[in-house]
Amino acid sequence: MRRGLVLVAALLVACGGRPEERATSSWGSLSGPTPIARLDGDTIVLDDVGPELALHVYQHQLDVYALLKRETERLVGDRLLAREAKRQNLAVDELIRREVGTPADADIDRYLEEHPDAAGWPESRARVASYLSENRRIETRAALVQRLREQAKLEFLIEPPVEPRVRLDLTDVPVRGPENARVTLVHFASFATPLSARSAAQLARLASEFPDRLRFAHRTFLGSGPDEPALAAAELAVAAQRAGKFWEAHDRLFAEEGELTDDALDGIATDLDLERKAVGTDAATRDRLRRDADAGIRVGVQQEPTIFVNGRLLSGTMPYPDLRRAVAAELGTDARQP
Repeated sequence: MRRGLVLVAALLVACGGRPEERATSSWGSLSGPTPIARLDGDTIVLDDVGPELALHVYQHQLDVYALLKRETERLVGDRLLAREAKRQNLAVDELIRREVGTPADADIDRYLEEHPDAAGWPESRARVASYLSENRRIETRAALVQRLREQAKLEFLIEPPVEPRVRLDLTDVPVRGPENARVTLVHFASFATPLSARSAAQLARLASEFPDRLRFAHRTFLGSGPDEPALAAAELAVAAQRAGKFWEAHDRLFAEEGELTDDALDGIATDLDLERKAVGTDAATRDRLRRDADAGIRVGVQQEPTIFVNGRLLSGTMPYPDLRRAVAAELGTDARQP
C-alpha cells in the first residue's frame, strides 16, 4: 500500500506541481509540444500520440482519484474517532465497545433459529455472540464516523478528472453531411447486430431533426468472435465505398436490423451493381477493416455500437433523448426544440 501511495503522489506531482502547492489537480495534459521520443533526430511530441490515448489515460486517472479518495476517507474516519475518544477521555476501542453493547439472549436465539446449522457448532452461543458483536462493531463504527463527519467540515480538495475528447482520424473514412458542421458523430458499429442497427436508426433520426447541421462517419467494429455475416456485410460496405455507394449500402444493410442472410447481401449487391467475393479473400479489404478496429481500440472503444460526438465517447445503446441532448449541447441548441 505504501508503494501505491508513493506512486499516487508522484502522479500528482507530474500532473501539475507538488500536492501541498495545489488546491486542485489538473491531472496533466495529453496535448502540447512536450517531447516524448526521437526517431533518427525526428522528435515525437505529446500532440502526436496523446489525443488518441486520452480515454485510456482518463480511466487510470479515475482509478488514482478513487484510491486517493478512499484512503483519505479512511484517514478522516480514524482521526474523527481519535478526536471523539480523546474528548470523552476514552480509548477508541472503548468508545466503540460502549456504543456496541452486548448481544441480548433474544438476538442469539433469533440467529440460531434462522441458521439452524450454527446450533451444532461447539460453544455455539458464545460464537454467535462474538459474531454478532463484531458485526455490530463494524456497523456502529461506520455510523459513528458518519455522525462525526456530519458535525465536522470536510473538504476534498482534489477535483475528479474531466472526461476528455479524443482525436479521431477520418482519413479514407466514409463521411456524409456538411464539412463545416459544428458536430461530427463517428459511429463504430457492426452491420450484423440489432444493437448497431438501432444505434444507426437513432443517428438517422438525429439527421432528420437537425438537417444539414451534423456530419456522420462510419467505422466498422466487429465483435471478438468469428462472425461470417458481419464480416461479409463489412466487406460489401468496403466494396460499396470503392464504388462511391457506401451510404446506400450502409442504409440498406442496417435496414435488415442485424438479421443478415446471404440472400439479403446478394440482393443489396445486385441492386447496387456490386460484386461479392468470397468472405476473407480480399487482403486490401481485410486490412481496411483491421485499421477500423485498431482505430477504435486505440481511442477506447470496447464494443459496438459506440458513438463519438465531437470526440466525446457515448454508448451506442443510450436512450435517444440522452443522445439528442448531447448533440443539442454541442450545437448550442435547446434540447426541447427540434
